[in-house]
Parts: sequence; C-alpha cells; structure tokens
Amino acid sequence: MSKKQKKVILIGNFSVGKTSLIRRFVENSFSDEYISTIGMKISKKEININDDIIILLIWDIEGAVDKIKRVNKTYMRGANGVIIVADITSNDIKDDIISHLNDFYSVNKENIPAIIAINKIDKNMNFRIAINDIIESYPMILDKFYTSAKDSLNVEPMFELLSKEMIK
Repeated sequence: MSKKQKKVILIGNFSVGKTSLIRRFVENSFSDEYISTIGMKISKKEININDDIIILLIWDIEGAVDKIKRVNKTYMRGANGVIIVADITSNDIKDDIISHLNDFYSVNKENIPAIIAINKIDKNMNFRIAINDIIESYPMILDKFYTSAKDSLNVEPMFELLSKEMIK
C-alpha cells in the first residue's frame, strides 16, 4: 500500500456551491448559510483507491467576480485534477464552464483530468443541459455530474472518479 498526495481544485463562479461540495465530501455536512470564500481554503481528506491511500488536498478557490476579473491563476498551478462547478440557476452555464476551463488550462498541462459538476440539482431534479460540445472540445473532461451538496447526490462518485484518474 502506498500513499500519494494529489492537489484538486474546485473553480466556478461565486455561490455555485464549491465550498458546500467540499464540506459534504470532507465532513459529510451541509449548511444553507452562505459564506463567500476569499482567496482560497485548503481541505484534506484521505481516501482508499485500489489499496492505495490518496491524500487529497482540495483547494476551494474564490469564485470569479465577472468575465473581466477572473480567479487568481496562481492558485491553479500544479493541480492534479480540477472540478469545474456550475449552478443550475445560472443563465450562462456553458459560457462559465468554458471560461473556467480556459483559465485552468492556461496555467496547467492539457492532460490534467477535469470533471464538470452541475450543482444544486436538488432545486430541480429534472434539469438537464447539453454540454457534449464542451466535452468533445476538451478531451480531458472525464464526465459531468449533476450534484447536490445538500442531498449528497453524486458528490462521492465525482471525487472518486477524479481520484482514480489522477493515480493512473
């Protein structure tokens, strides 16, 4: 059994639920109280994948203010995996995802695995969005998940898939 440390970052606009997804995954808890992340916060969780201990350092990076002032890219450097988080209530989900992917891959290798999390699905379980064109344009995207930090929907499977890919 070996131990491997991996840096995972979550990026997305303000209030899409990045912190809530991390809190659900790391602490198995949820709060409706919104507290904006300033800068970034690192959480840590050890998981077992194929008899290897993976130490995930999960970076919660502050949300983008707008399309002009983006996230501080220095936080993104050296990531082993990324989760792009979007909110089902946003009008610009596809544009936001593309902006965050472009920001991330402007400072990281193109082969770093990515997952797209369409969050807050508990607000409308029938919500669906076609993003196959984005997935085809970015071959490093492993999958998209409809997630709910509130209901714990797809949170564990999303982090597990990313972790398995990062240790290949």
